[in-house]
Amino acid sequence: MNKAKIAIVALFILIGMAAAPTIFAREVVRIDGSSAEAAEKSYERMSSQLSPKRRQDLALAMLKINLIGVNSAKETIDNPELLNMGIGRIKERISGMTADEIIKYADANSTVKVQMNTR
Repeated sequence: MNKAKIAIVALFILIGMAAAPTIFAREVVRIDGSSAEAAEKSYERMSSQLSPKRRQDLALAMLKINLIGVNSAKETIDNPELLNMGIGRIKERISGMTADEIIKYADANSTVKVQMNTR
């Protein structure tokens, strides 16, 4: 009888250990590009789950994606759409992407180089 109880307890422990990654795993946030508001909310949720360094990488990626195809500072000033480089402007490009995918996309497709100096 004792061996049966130990076997049952061991079985429950094994089941619990197998389920733990699923139970405690954080949901991977993807950009909801269905509207500007939805994109902004999903971006905020995504950003809040990142480390400060990764949050900075994501912000720089967003800037780089917003600047794809821009060839000069004058273009930025002359184009009213570029005065507000938020997620709403690029939501179609990054819809469904995770933070890692956004950063990779920016690195692969950006037409500008962005450098961050930290002190």
